[in-house]
Amino acid sequence: MLKYSTTLLVLGLLLACNSESIKESKNTECAKNKHCNYSGGYSIALENENITPETQFHIVFSAPKNIKIQQAKLEGINMYMGSIPLFFEYKEGAWRATTMVGACAEPIMQWRLTLDFLDQTKSVNNDKAQNTLLYYFTSKY
Repeated sequence: MLKYSTTLLVLGLLLACNSESIKESKNTECAKNKHCNYSGGYSIALENENITPETQFHIVFSAPKNIKIQQAKLEGINMYMGSIPLFFEYKEGAWRATTMVGACAEPIMQWRLTLDFLDQTKSVNNDKAQNTLLYYFTSKY
């Protein structure tokens, strides 16, 4: 039985360590609602730093055109508000998403943007490297 369990454990570890599981996470100490630069030449900014709940705003992600955004979402930090999916389009030399956040009982709500993408220009072991950027901002009403 021990031999069977050990074999399953080793097999599981080997499968988990394939090239597709390589993920590079980039997080910086940027001020909330301000333009944020990340290593690798990426940046995220709000077109307007004053975010009001239930009002549309734009998020700008500067990166090469030949990246592939896999997933982008907003999540409340100080209060659970669900997950808001973001859909970026490449326009005027940058990736842009239009979104809005909901109002809640907190007058100042903290949000986290998680952006997962593949940079097709950079590779690790001849495979595309997955990147994750985290960006934080607040909304006030």
